[in-house]
Amino acid sequence: MQRYYELHAETFERPFARSTLDAKCEDKEAGMYFFLVAYELLLLTDDPRYREWAEIAADWLLTFVYLWNPQYDRGSKFRSEGFLAAGWPGVSVQNHHLDVFFPTYEMWRFGRMTDNPVYERMGRMSFDAMGQGICRKPGDWNFTVAGEQGEGFFQTNWNHRGHSNKWNPSWVIALVLHNALRFRDEDIEPSGKGKTRRERSDDAGLGEPAGAESEYRASACRFYSLRRCGIGAGGRAGSVALLSFVERSVAVLLCGEPGAST
Repeated sequence: MQRYYELHAETFERPFARSTLDAKCEDKEAGMYFFLVAYELLLLTDDPRYREWAEIAADWLLTFVYLWNPQYDRGSKFRSEGFLAAGWPGVSVQNHHLDVFFPTYEMWRFGRMTDNPVYERMGRMSFDAMGQGICRKPGDWNFTVAGEQGEGFFQTNWNHRGHSNKWNPSWVIALVLHNALRFRDEDIEPSGKGKTRRERSDDAGLGEPAGAESEYRASACRFYSLRRCGIGAGGRAGSVALLSFVERSVAVLLCGEPGAST
């Protein structure tokens, strides 16, 4: 883990990449595995080093989560269904579509463990967003069996914008269901008092969950404040390196590679 951190997260000169099977680029999944390992090690050891690593990886993962809702053409499935992209994670910088491969429960629980409302809210918001893609009755999302769910939802012109595919490997359905079962055991009380079923046994509480608009704003504010958080004593070099990497990537997208002719 230390070596992996030094290679991919300490400076982000070689960022998390090439974990997606059909792409060769920076992606969500490589960072997701690092996050999950750091999260599990934190559970086992309570070592603050693993908390820092999990936070850096979580920040990377959240750069792939949509924080706005694109508009779709009339006649598209997304438009007729009122599909909202906000909360859905993208796949990679090469595959521009949304899917359910994301540690929603672990992100949520990590936020609760570390008293970080952004991770907590974003984990739950991402999980809630994924419920839109489940077939509720024959005909939903072009499926005939309730409970089916497609792998790819296309929010950009990368592929059939405003529609989804019908490829439905077992992991898509199993992952959403697995997280649903875990959230069911730790869900917010209908009364809004903010206690989970697990926490009701020891009388712990949680404040009112924020609305969706606040979720987007909180995540964006956290990401764009990383530079300030990383400056001075106790700053997290990995997070500052992540912000610097994203800033360079955006500059390349807008202006092209340094020194390249326009």
